[in-house]
Amino acid sequence: MTLPPLDLPPSTSSLVLLSSSKDSDIYLRPPSSKDLQAVFDIHSDPKTQIYNPSGPDKWETSERRLNGWLRDWREKGIGYWVVVQRQQASGSRRESERIIGFTGLKCMDLPNEEIPEPSPLAKDGVKEKMLNIYYRYTPSATGKGVASTALRLALCYSMLKFPDRTPCIFTPVDNTPSRKLAERTGFEYFRDTEWAKIPHAEFRLSEAGRTAVRAQFSLPSISPNLTTTNGHHSQSGEEGRITVPLIISRLEESDIEAGAPMMRDAFSFMLKYFFPDGEYLPEDEEAIIEFRRSQLRIALAEEERGMGRSVLLTRADTGEKVGLAVWEYPQQLAKRFKEKLIKEEGKDEEFFSKLPEYKFPPRAFYQDWSQFKKVTEFSRTDALGETPHYGLRFLTLSPSSRNLSLGSVLLGYVLREGDKVRPSSLTLPSSSGSDDDDQTLLPWYLDSTPLAVPFYERHGFKKTEATSNQGGMVILPGREAECENTRLWAMIR
Repeated sequence: MTLPPLDLPPSTSSLVLLSSSKDSDIYLRPPSSKDLQAVFDIHSDPKTQIYNPSGPDKWETSERRLNGWLRDWREKGIGYWVVVQRQQASGSRRESERIIGFTGLKCMDLPNEEIPEPSPLAKDGVKEKMLNIYYRYTPSATGKGVASTALRLALCYSMLKFPDRTPCIFTPVDNTPSRKLAERTGFEYFRDTEWAKIPHAEFRLSEAGRTAVRAQFSLPSISPNLTTTNGHHSQSGEEGRITVPLIISRLEESDIEAGAPMMRDAFSFMLKYFFPDGEYLPEDEEAIIEFRRSQLRIALAEEERGMGRSVLLTRADTGEKVGLAVWEYPQQLAKRFKEKLIKEEGKDEEFFSKLPEYKFPPRAFYQDWSQFKKVTEFSRTDALGETPHYGLRFLTLSPSSRNLSLGSVLLGYVLREGDKVRPSSLTLPSSSGSDDDDQTLLPWYLDSTPLAVPFYERHGFKKTEATSNQGGMVILPGREAECENTRLWAMIR
């Protein structure tokens, strides 16, 4: 047996579930065909199959298992997740990752061939719409709270996607650890039944149980203070003490209407910081929104052309879209994507040169946009020269989501994605050290207002020597006297 030749589409495969807890080192992602070895390693271990009547997996069994998981994701947009644990070496940017288990929920209707007995709630032959839960972990990961945390994250996502389906757990009646996990997560015993003619206990999550799962991520009463913001980035303070379940997904066209106001708020706060007298504040709010829409359309077009990436941050407990990030790839990497698109999809030069246009609001500040771009590009070249690097263009949070540490979660994800690219895969200037050294990781560049500098410094960014000596970049040369606050700091990591 072979797995499907194509994996999940990018809109699905790029999904990530995680929490905002600073102590959490796990995240969930959909499976891929590359996970077959991990599926086999965990499911062929006799210690993980004590309560499985079929016993440990053979290689073919794991192939069928993973094939089914991928089919569920392709057909339903939901299924079982891969649980990944991150581990960072002390004093290093390098992170290692290992798969420690699998968990999630898939759509299932009752009764069915494996569970033919209708439940007491079944009515006149109408099937009950359920979400069946699964979990399996490597023995070294058990007993540490990982299973409960991962299951709650998967539950939040599933209840958001399928609010009309009832989460359930079927477990062999003698599987005490599984029963305890179900009860610990908020499930209640429902009935004894049979699965494939083997006695099982069914647990269900009631409405009260759903509320309890969400309550574990409930927000305290806080004031959504606008804090550090600049023309490209909007950041929150790091005082959050609550845990929020989060979804990181690929930015889509349908997200523009939610993303544009977030960027508008960041831009308005930046202008108020730069121009406290209000002289340059745009009067037409719709014009600002349309400007931000145009920026996001360009970001999506650039991603389609392999020039960068854009992601959306969503709360898994409420469905609220709370943040977004846009970053540029190194030119050398973008060139490789371009060559691939030309070769494999027949794209031509017109495709790469034809991008949406910026729609600038009619105010004096924008008359200096081209000059502003020249200043920041000069600073970037001065700091990094021809060295391949990423450019963080936007990182923005909604006002209601600041002071919850969500900025750190989003920025951490973005930086980790960049660190996955090994410099040896690109043409680099000569350098010493192995590809595992921090010195050979691809650098990042951004420009920041003074207010945002401390946030970025906590994540390893440093002011460049040139802007430090000059007190920052003057972004409107020749108008320093009237706009003395309009300075940005070039920062690299």
